[in-house]
Amino acid sequence: MSTPERLIKLDDVEVGQTLARALQDARGQVLMAAGAQVTEAAMVSLRRRDIEEIWIQDDSAPRPDPGLEDAARRAHHRQRLARLFRRTLGEQGQQGQEGTQRLLALVCQYRGVEAP
Repeated sequence: MSTPERLIKLDDVEVGQTLARALQDARGQVLMAAGAQVTEAAMVSLRRRDIEEIWIQDDSAPRPDPGLEDAARRAHHRQRLARLFRRTLGEQGQQGQEGTQRLLALVCQYRGVEAP
């Protein structure tokens, strides 16, 4: 289950809050890792680098229902598999598709979803 997070302005960040996502500069260099505690020195450094907003963990936000999150994950995987195997699903009965059909069945079994 993912941790609730929210994007807030650096001016609203409180010392001790936890980063929800890694913080990178314009070149992709990691400035602070996800899970790091925000310190006063870090805030000064971020301001110097013109960073205005960061993602923090929001423990006060209601956590999503794990059952709904799992159902959403399965629906997403099913939709993605339907897209990836769209030609196979549209060409059932043609020669040479048995291997692809078997692959789709195995991937669906691995993902824990019904075949599209």
